[in-house]
Amino acid sequence: MKLWLGLLAAPAAWTAQLVLGYGAEEADCAKGSGGWDFSSHTVNAILFAVTGAAALIGLAAAVWALRSAEHDARGRVVFMAFGGVLVSSLFLALVVMTGIGVLSLEPCTPG
Repeated sequence: MKLWLGLLAAPAAWTAQLVLGYGAEEADCAKGSGGWDFSSHTVNAILFAVTGAAALIGLAAAVWALRSAEHDARGRVVFMAFGGVLVSSLFLALVVMTGIGVLSLEPCTPG
């Protein structure tokens, strides 16, 4: 279980951040939602915190699996756990860069 969590949690978190953040921006910037008193900045800040935590949990699970897989005769667990550490590190960086970028830009600017 911890192998799959370490391998898939961070990519799923980044995907959720992109999809849900896009939906929040569209809802905030649409003409029909002008009277909703809706802030996509708040939604994106919450998404950044939740997805960052999920990516960190995935990285911790991958490191835990790697450290506890010393007696694996075939090396499959070590291989998958090391892959989880690499993937989780990469996607944690993507979650952080996406969150910083989205929160530092002004929403609803015409392009």
